[in-house]
Amino acid sequence: MDVIAPMSEARIPGEKLMDLTNFGRYVLCLAGNTLEALQDPGRWLEVVKRRGGALGGALGYLVNLEGNTTRNINEFLANVSDVLVTYVDASLQYATPAFLRLMGSYNDHLEGYLSRELENGRLVRLLTKLGFINERPEFDHNPQWHESGDRFLLKLFRDYVFHQVNDMGDPVVDLAHVLACLNKLDAGTEERIMLVSRDEQACFIVTYKEVYPFSLAAS
Repeated sequence: MDVIAPMSEARIPGEKLMDLTNFGRYVLCLAGNTLEALQDPGRWLEVVKRRGGALGGALGYLVNLEGNTTRNINEFLANVSDVLVTYVDASLQYATPAFLRLMGSYNDHLEGYLSRELENGRLVRLLTKLGFINERPEFDHNPQWHESGDRFLLKLFRDYVFHQVNDMGDPVVDLAHVLACLNKLDAGTEERIMLVSRDEQACFIVTYKEVYPFSLAAS
């Protein structure tokens, strides 16, 4: 309608005041949790003032039952700023005190969750690269893939991470060991490990930093 039948300049201030009034009534409906506030704003303003005086007073300024013609949104925001800060702070927290003590703010929880997902993504990419390199029979006659080649270290590292056995010969299934090894490889630490071939005829003492470049061969 603003394009088809543009209003005169004289009507704009009155329309702005009406917008403020309607906005105040809709917020009053939210604050009172009822649509009855549209028909009876005076009654529900009193209800909201009893629940929270600052918010009720600010909404009364918007609803304008007194017919004030000098209102503006900036004054409303100044009146309700304390309430906004309180509600925004509450929206970033869990509702129950137990979760608040355990996890802190909801925003901190989301940031921690995102950090874990980013870490998982790094490990998945590392595992993918290792999967591309290990057990490639088509390269059996390639010197780089022989026992004396660079990729042989990755095969031994794969056994060190995933295929360890205990004194009884039973497989060791330890997720903490897997995650620790992969994180140390990704970081390229100076910690030394001993890699032994399955026939126990080859043994290397290397650092994660020395193994790391070979894990990038599939990049």
